[in-house]
Amino acid sequence: MANREYRVEFIPNAVVWTEDPESLSVLGRQRGRRYRGLLESLSLHQDMNGRRRCSAVGVFALPFFLFIEALGPPIEGMGYVLIPSMFLLGIVNAPFFMLFLTVAIGLGILMS
Repeated sequence: MANREYRVEFIPNAVVWTEDPESLSVLGRQRGRRYRGLLESLSLHQDMNGRRRCSAVGVFALPFFLFIEALGPPIEGMGYVLIPSMFLLGIVNAPFFMLFLTVAIGLGILMS
């Protein structure tokens, strides 16, 4: 557009539509694609992660997406498997197990 005259317009009431997945398998595939896209994006921009010269994106946004969005789900999933397993094996006592369930469910509700 360097040699053309153009005008940029702003629409304050933009409307975006999306479709709900029709089944759990479609939802699972959608979430998998989004997760792989996140990992690919983090991989492409790994040199910006934690760098002050890259402003707020490098200092705040990329570390957030790495630790919360990318590493959070696998760690949380391991917790959902390991803590009940440890309770059944007698490694974890009942008060800790109930506290874990309460915090996990409570945070899930809060975040929703």
